[in-house]
Amino acid sequence: MIEKQTLQNLAEADLARSGLTLADVRGAQVLDHVAARAALRREREQRIRAEGAYSIPYFSLEGAPLTDQDVPFLRLRLLGAHDGETPRYLAPSGSLSHVYVPAQFLDALAHASAGVAVLTEGEKKAIAGCKAGIPTLALPGIRMFRNPLGKDEEARRDLLPELADLLHRLVEDYGLHTLIVLLDSDGRPLKKSEVPLERIDSYTGLNAGRYVLNADVYFAALQAAKLIRGSITGLRVSAGWVTPAQEGKGKSRTLRHRGLDDLLVDAGEDAVQAYSALIAPLVERATNTDATARDGGYLPLGMSSDSHAVVLWSRPQDNLMTVSLSTLTQQPMLVAIMGRGYFETHYGDLDAHGNPRFDAARAGREITDACITRGVFSEESRVRGCGVWHDPDLGGLVVVRRDGALDATGQPVERLAEDRRTIYTAQGKNQPPAYVRAGDEEYGQVLRRILGDLRTWNFRYRSSALLVLGWALSTVFLGALDARPSIWLISPRGSGKSTLLDYLNHALGGYAWFTDMGKESTPAGIRQALESSSSPCILDELEREATSQSASAAQNAAGMLSLMRSAYSARGDVRKGTSDQKGRSFRIATSFALGSISDPTLEPADASRIVRIYLRPLTTRSRQPAVLSLKEGRVLFWGTIQRWDRFRKALDALKSGWPHLSPGGDAREADTFGTLIAAAWTAGAMPGVSLQGMAKAVMCDHAEQLTEAREQASETEMFLQALCSAVLNIEERVSSGEDGEDRIQRVTDTVGETIARVLRNPTPDPDDEKALAMAGMAVKTTGDSPCLAVAVRNPGMANLLRGTRWHADGSWGSALREVPGVEKKVTWLRGTSVKAYIMPVAALPIVLDGDSGDAPHPRHPVASLLM
Repeated sequence: MIEKQTLQNLAEADLARSGLTLADVRGAQVLDHVAARAALRREREQRIRAEGAYSIPYFSLEGAPLTDQDVPFLRLRLLGAHDGETPRYLAPSGSLSHVYVPAQFLDALAHASAGVAVLTEGEKKAIAGCKAGIPTLALPGIRMFRNPLGKDEEARRDLLPELADLLHRLVEDYGLHTLIVLLDSDGRPLKKSEVPLERIDSYTGLNAGRYVLNADVYFAALQAAKLIRGSITGLRVSAGWVTPAQEGKGKSRTLRHRGLDDLLVDAGEDAVQAYSALIAPLVERATNTDATARDGGYLPLGMSSDSHAVVLWSRPQDNLMTVSLSTLTQQPMLVAIMGRGYFETHYGDLDAHGNPRFDAARAGREITDACITRGVFSEESRVRGCGVWHDPDLGGLVVVRRDGALDATGQPVERLAEDRRTIYTAQGKNQPPAYVRAGDEEYGQVLRRILGDLRTWNFRYRSSALLVLGWALSTVFLGALDARPSIWLISPRGSGKSTLLDYLNHALGGYAWFTDMGKESTPAGIRQALESSSSPCILDELEREATSQSASAAQNAAGMLSLMRSAYSARGDVRKGTSDQKGRSFRIATSFALGSISDPTLEPADASRIVRIYLRPLTTRSRQPAVLSLKEGRVLFWGTIQRWDRFRKALDALKSGWPHLSPGGDAREADTFGTLIAAAWTAGAMPGVSLQGMAKAVMCDHAEQLTEAREQASETEMFLQALCSAVLNIEERVSSGEDGEDRIQRVTDTVGETIARVLRNPTPDPDDEKALAMAGMAVKTTGDSPCLAVAVRNPGMANLLRGTRWHADGSWGSALREVPGVEKKVTWLRGTSVKAYIMPVAALPIVLDGDSGDAPHPRHPVASLLM
């Protein structure tokens, strides 16, 4: 019997060949011969023909030991084999097949490409895959995917129940949608040119001139994929094999057999790229159960507005499709619409030679005819993607995910129904978390944890933590809200701003779109990613005032605020131009949590839609909390969903009582702060405190911000300030003296001072009047009151306002229409009849009784009316 240290070294060496250590194998122990025999439940005379082993215990998805015959199940990797007939692995006698779930699996699934996992053979390969970020499960053998306990031969051909249950859970609870059955390279079919000539006799020939070294591995992968595909409805499955390693060149070329672990070890630092190159084509080839012969087909919805495309609902895809008429006779498109089985059944037959043929032209005609009879289909008003929406026909919330739609209790909702106007699709990059039953106790535990975690940040006002919580909770109802307020975290370095935004992202369970490159993100990119879905956006490093950022970053920040304004209200769509000159409408349903170091200067329209949250630097003893787990995020989301009715009542109560809670506040202020306060209060953020009590506490803390927003200049005031401070070029006629001829002298003055000078003088200077007229303005008298006429459109005015937000010709109309007493009428401007806004001069921010020289100015006859 060899020493324990020698066995330890043998175990470490075996695992190192797969890029692993003993610590990577959950619960592993190195066993001598006696301990190994006991672990296998063998008698003394039943030797294992090896010096020892290391154990590989099996666990459930939650980490509980997996039992077999009421004993924790494990397998042993034998060490120090006595002869060549000693097997490498052994399991206890009489035990059944089980699925190996590495300890790292769920973490890999959460961070890998959404919804894709691998099933392989061998525990070490699964652990190596998970360590490399590839969510991988394993079977102990290539044929152990069937049910050995079936009551008859047919039942024994079914999928292993344990594997079926596990895959169902991963699909329903963790968003798994694609599974790759990936076996070793000896099952990979190769071209004849890829096989070393001296070894061609050891390969088995397949169809299409392919050869395989181990036909059993080849067929096992195909059979497992087919069985899983037929057993797990909706799961896309494909089969593949690791590529063998080519060593040497020419006649000395050989192929080295590899598993997934060998591939990753060989690739070293390029392991992710090597895995992606192997897996990408397998993901593309993955298909789900072909039940379309029975469940396929389509529902015609109508025609596009330009009559160039049909709009229909594809039953196999369970999604909306807009298909160009020119592609309706193409077989791949028809298969995508109705499913292969349905297409072959309804439009296929055999020709005289027994070869299959398909009538694609007839299929296209029938689809077109059915859609024409339903008229024009309006996608903007009827289609909703992933997110949470309020359905008036159902009278409640609908939670839409890529794998289906649910009501607030987790019961399925049909994506399309004859008696319902709204259609729910799988559009959108981010989807709500999978359903979980969230009781009051579980929800309260998660909420208390979040409130405790938020206290670790140093908010300027303690109640700001409630607004941050309220924002996160209100985004759960995003598509159902009438108003969608945003928050902006402002803090110096060392305040934990980025950590807080990352914490919010995890709290929402993957529902939000998160980036720490806010300054590089574009509004168009976000709008296109959202499509018709609703999900919040979390952007860090969105500096609006930073002088070091590029012009494009500053433009993106401004565009992001514009997108935020559009998304705030649930009413109406935004229409954008498209490359085909047809345009497209978007209903933007999102809310933002932004982060920056500098305090942004917000326009009035934004100041009442965004709540600014100020953070102070953290103390040296502050320790940032760990983020919420995926399960905690799901509990928070679905527990909040169940509080929708209470939230609505609380919000209505706040809005109706807002004049008393916040005197001087308008309806938008009530919408913005009321939504966040109602969400936090409904969840139970301040037990024992009334809704009005919480609101008063929050409003008291944030009174300065509210006052600033209320006192901020309106667009009209900002425009008049910009107009009166704009510099005007004036051409003055000046006598030269000796020759008696006049010459032109160009001087500058502000528009405001020029208007004031015209008003002060009984006989206005023609040069001043001409300068104003060249910029589309003239001082007029309406009755006894002086007025300023501003042309509705004028290139001179546009040039004067260059560099301001009103530089586009005619864009100043929105500001002028709000001036008290303004009228829009036809007037004369330097002998030309033009449409103009006529507004009282009293509305202008100018001083009429000031001096610009040593002697007082003579006044215009009407100037005294303004004193």
